[in-house]
Amino acid sequence: SQHRDTPEGVFADGPMARLARLREPDGAPSFTALQLTAGERLHADWLASGAARIATSDWMRPSGAPAAGDRGVQARAAARIDASRRLRRVLDQVGPAHAQILEAACLRLAPLAALERALAAPRGTGKARLREALQALAAAMGLTLR
Repeated sequence: SQHRDTPEGVFADGPMARLARLREPDGAPSFTALQLTAGERLHADWLASGAARIATSDWMRPSGAPAAGDRGVQARAAARIDASRRLRRVLDQVGPAHAQILEAACLRLAPLAALERALAAPRGTGKARLREALQALAAAMGLTLR
């Protein structure tokens, strides 16, 4: 693809694809690759932690879970715990205001307009607030430009 090195090319298939396509009035990407990478990692940890599965589970259907002694089950449980700890640590580090924005935009993938409504923020301010939250997230994750 000719856009491979642009944010919309790099993040075309991931949860941050919608944000990667956003542009500023001058045509520049609204979010940096660093910010989008932080959002992708947060979303990946959320999925790996099992929180997304729990939030969308059908509690009436039997789980069909394998036996507790299965090493694969133990490894998956350890990975879920690690992801959950990383998720909680970075959201705690960025603080409650940024965490609320990141949970809406990066975990639930809420559109910016819905984010603004949830925050009771003026229309058109969601992008700047999300950019600030993603930058704080990247710092909390220790991500840097290469």
